[in-house]
Amino acid sequence: MLSRASRQRCHRRMAPGNADVRVGKTRQRAFRAGTRPCFSCGPAARTRQHGCRRPHRELRFPLLRGTTNLQSARRSPNLTDPSGQDRGIQIATWPHAPVHLFVPNAFYIVTASTVYKQRFFDTVAKLTLLQDTLFEVMLAYEFELQAWALFPNHYHVVVRTPEDGASLRRVIQRLHSQSARAVNEMDGTPGRRVWFQYWDTCLTYERSYYARLNYVHNNAVKHRLVLAAEDYPFCSAAWFRSLAAPEFRDKVNAAAYDHINVPDVDC
Repeated sequence: MLSRASRQRCHRRMAPGNADVRVGKTRQRAFRAGTRPCFSCGPAARTRQHGCRRPHRELRFPLLRGTTNLQSARRSPNLTDPSGQDRGIQIATWPHAPVHLFVPNAFYIVTASTVYKQRFFDTVAKLTLLQDTLFEVMLAYEFELQAWALFPNHYHVVVRTPEDGASLRRVIQRLHSQSARAVNEMDGTPGRRVWFQYWDTCLTYERSYYARLNYVHNNAVKHRLVLAAEDYPFCSAAWFRSLAAPEFRDKVNAAAYDHINVPDVDC
């Protein structure tokens, strides 16, 4: 709980006249009016029950070029750029429902980062390309996606491997090579190295599985891109909420993930 003086300093930083807002070690540009509470007021600010009577303002994080509102990408299948021109980008989703039965040594969480953490997938079109490639590769090798979160310079996925199927290493190599060729073609940089390496962990305990599912679903919130995970169009939160069985969804949402050990990258 922050002191009254700390909350006052927070609101001075969020005043409408400020052009920049200090967030961690970087400065994000000016913000627009909205309803998102500032993160400096602590976790309770998300429920607006932290004793603050002044209106908050919503930060707009310019992480993606080609859109000014990530929430609209979830609501509408056709995205437009800031000039209003329709790019005809279709946001697809995984065609199968979540698997609610846990099987030891069959589920993996995978995290991959780009070279030097460069933001190669920094537009809606490029992230859509990465997501479509992920779905295509997983379907081709009969892997079952259970959670995913894609960002300009890294991603997280939780997958279930098939019995007597291709190895996880082979599938990730196919995903990286195919997505790298496609994004290099978009940028006109053939042969450029895109992916650095990946980390995978085999999930052997049911509680660990639930915690990592919840972690990946809410990773966009962790990176402060959206207030509600379902509003980020390149993650599995909305898919999971709409298709998962209620009992399974409650178990996953109740799983704590604050202290799990998962490699992560700043966006």
